Amino acid sequence: MPLRVPPVPAHRAHWQQLVPCDPAPDDNNGPQVQPNNDEADDEADAVAALNKLTFRRRKGIVNAVAAHPEDDQDTLIAELETWRQADHRRHKVLWRACVIYMSKNIVTEESTWYLETVLKYSPLYTPFVLAHTNPSPGRDSLKATTIDGWSKTYIENITTYTWDPDANGRAGMVVLTTGGLYQKLKEVVFNLVLEKNLDCNMSPKVYYGRSEVLLVIQEILSHAIQDGTCQCSPHDL
Repeated sequence: MPLRVPPVPAHRAHWQQLVPCDPAPDDNNGPQVQPNNDEADDEADAVAALNKLTFRRRKGIVNAVAAHPEDDQDTLIAELETWRQADHRRHKVLWRACVIYMSKNIVTEESTWYLETVLKYSPLYTPFVLAHTNPSPGRDSLKATTIDGWSKTYIENITTYTWDPDANGRAGMVVLTTGGLYQKLKEVVFNLVLEKNLDCNMSPKVYYGRSEVLLVIQEILSHAIQDGTCQCSPHDL
């Protein structure tokens, strides 16, 4: 369910234009904040500005909290948890697809996360996902950070779901540490980056610097002073 965008005071629309936000990514990069059609037409410009804030995993939530600290942060955190859970569910499905493909459908669904299955097929997971994923429009290949993110999410799933039927208990942390699987999975990512010549540079990002943050605080304080709710001066900053 998309996050409901609250009404935005006029003075906020002013400094939103002065403080740039991250550009909206394409549809493959994650859900975007959708405008609320029930709001009045005079809020359309403010909603359009808010729509630039995209929930791109953790970074999207950080941007939203930084840009709108007065919003309901519990709702934002809940949205983050929902997005993270969806990402983990997606990689659970991909892991099952990988096991079916690599084992020629011999491994049953029940044993998908059994210790033996995880040990045997885990090194093949990231190459499998890479082979079945198209790059974003306008790009020739995926970025190194993308497949590294896949591997990290999958490793988190290993710690949660790996089961040892002989010991009748979870075995994710054991197999990752004492079993050496963690290091092996990191080496798989490293070798894929070299083999596929993936771009290791970060995409250009727009961040809030000290001057931009001070500008936002000064604007908020100036309106608070006008309302009589603040006794200090924005120039005290």
